[in-house]
Amino acid sequence: MRSIILMAMLFVGLPMVAIAGEEQNTTVTVSTESDNRQQQDIKLTKLPLDKGLPVVVRAGIFYQSISTFDENAGFFNGTIDMRLRWEDPRLRYPVEQTPRGFQEYRGTDADDKLKTIWSPGIAFTNMIDTPSYRATSLRIFPNGWVEVMQRTTAKFSINMDAGSFPFDQQTLAVSVEILRENTNEASLVFLQEDLDFSSAADDIELDGWNKGLVKINRPVRTGWYGEFHSALIIGLQVKRQADKVMAPIFIPLIASLLIQLVALWMNSKED
Repeated sequence: MRSIILMAMLFVGLPMVAIAGEEQNTTVTVSTESDNRQQQDIKLTKLPLDKGLPVVVRAGIFYQSISTFDENAGFFNGTIDMRLRWEDPRLRYPVEQTPRGFQEYRGTDADDKLKTIWSPGIAFTNMIDTPSYRATSLRIFPNGWVEVMQRTTAKFSINMDAGSFPFDQQTLAVSVEILRENTNEASLVFLQEDLDFSSAADDIELDGWNKGLVKINRPVRTGWYGEFHSALIIGLQVKRQADKVMAPIFIPLIASLLIQLVALWMNSKED
């Protein structure tokens, strides 16, 4: 009788042990998959090495509006759209996943997504204080290309050159620099498509100035420990309307000279 009871207990207990073992194995599998996913996310924030170094980052700036240009204080206040493009083969995915042709994130979703992938450590080095407005859009294409569009409203300092006054031309420039990576790791460049993008809105008007073209220079900045950082100076050129300046300056000057000449002539007549 005792042997029958013992066999029954063993028969009932075996499935329970097997189920417990299966649950433990499942837990281990899920934990391993989670760890692998976390490691993969960490790897995506590192520099993409598949295409070699430096990572080429294409950049351009569109001048959306300019609300203030103070030539005496040396700054302008405006809204600009910065576009950045680079290739990260690790982000490739099947075309069928995106009917629109790209994955798109906007606002806070874009900011959160950018925290999970590599992006260049870009900064506006001539921006004064913090921007009054900033919004980001992110697109990831099936071939691994990444496009970031960032709209910023802020005040930017500029260098004024009054040597040719009143026939001078000034540059309302935005200085873009990669601060985190050095030139061996990431490099800012511009192609013809980026030059075409870098322009100014048709409705931008500055009192006393004529709007010109946008030009791009590519300097190299010195950073910590003798490292060099890639930068672009993208500037909207404006030319002073000399006729509006000459009249208030030269008419009083000529009038004062004429008054002196008339006074001399009248004195000569009296003599």
